[in-house]
Amino acid sequence: AFTILDLDTVCGGDKFGNFFVGRLPPNADAEAEDDPTASRFKWESGYLGGAAFKLDQICMYHLGDMITTIHKTKLSLGGGQVVLYATAMGAIGAFIPFETKNDVDFF
Repeated sequence: AFTILDLDTVCGGDKFGNFFVGRLPPNADAEAEDDPTASRFKWESGYLGGAAFKLDQICMYHLGDMITTIHKTKLSLGGGQVVLYATAMGAIGAFIPFETKNDVDFF
């Protein structure tokens, strides 16, 4: 399961119970315009089977249960956006982003 957070960022979950956020690198547009088929990079790199375009990992969190659905939504009318998820065992949870430096310092 995955969802799009913005134009360059996605979040998702894998079958091993991990939640991840990935973002396109800043130079991805230029690389895709230079070689749209990515055939030039295929054999130059052995990393990840030579995949030309990779996401930068922003965060990774192990939930311990497979995520079956993820949605970006607001919990209240004037509230901020959160990422809601549900798991295979029936758990429902939310990832709430820090919006200010004070929020980060508090925790």
